[in-house]
Amino acid sequence: MNLRILFIVVFLGLALNTRSQSYNFNLTTGDYSDLINSTSLNNGLTWDDPQFEIPLGFNFVFFDITFDKLYIEDIGLGALLTNNISEEGAIPLLVPYGADIIDRGYDIDGDGATPTSLSNISYLLEGTPGSQILKIEWKNVGFYNELAEDGVSSDFTNFQLWLYEGTNDIEIHFGNNSITQADLCFDGESGTSVALINEYDYDNDLFSEGLILEGNPSSPDLITFINPASGSYLNGVIPNGTIYKFSKSTVGVSELQSNIIDIQMYPNPSNNYLTISTNNLKHQLNTVSILNINGQMLKKVRYNKNAIDISDLSMGIYIVEIRTTEGMVMAKKLVKE
Repeated sequence: MNLRILFIVVFLGLALNTRSQSYNFNLTTGDYSDLINSTSLNNGLTWDDPQFEIPLGFNFVFFDITFDKLYIEDIGLGALLTNNISEEGAIPLLVPYGADIIDRGYDIDGDGATPTSLSNISYLLEGTPGSQILKIEWKNVGFYNELAEDGVSSDFTNFQLWLYEGTNDIEIHFGNNSITQADLCFDGESGTSVALINEYDYDNDLFSEGLILEGNPSSPDLITFINPASGSYLNGVIPNGTIYKFSKSTVGVSELQSNIIDIQMYPNPSNNYLTISTNNLKHQLNTVSILNINGQMLKKVRYNKNAIDISDLSMGIYIVEIRTTEGMVMAKKLVKE
């Protein structure tokens, strides 16, 4: 059993003995405005997989980590942010827009080093000390695959990341966009990803835990994941004027216990059918996924209290991943006979 699935199994025991820093999610809408008098990071130069340092001007807490600067990391996508650019060990990742974006003026067939940027990345610190807001803007950005395929960048998007001093809230504001070739822009996925990653392990390429949005961009679900078997993406283009807000909350031991220990799964070992139930009236079950020991998802069903047919699975050990409607993830080991 590899490390990623082992973490899913042992999470049940670990959660009963720890406190978890998490986030509440809220969606609102509002007018989108470009930043005025912001500081450019690329200074008129074109970019692809950029790496920039951004001073915050205050201390900000992300999960349990406090930092006063951010880096746009050059490991890909163009909007991955972290507090560490060592590219080794474990780091947090903040992903306001998880598509492979690029400067629309980038010379993808040449050396790329043209001095005429069409896609400015900038930041602006606003407010008075104690209640400041650090705003980072990706303006008029294109998509790598469209530029590589067509030789021109026709599709574009605009978005900003806002970090709040004191409350440590996170907001992502989405502006005007035109995405007509979604398959190219999103690299064959249904949309972009938006995620808060508590810990990414460079050395083993593992995401230990975090939060990610799934579903309709106008009403997404916030999903808590523990080493997901596959990435999650929004289903479509995020509309202009959409604001995603993440506010910090503390989940205590008693709440974690109420989410975890009321799940019954039987029979186990099982031959053909598997039943999952709970007596917990506060947290309703949503989906049930069955993964092999390599983390590959083999089956996913909507929870409806009916027995799940597993007759098509080979004999062996599997992980059953159970999600609630609030996005809490639980995992149990299944033996198929």
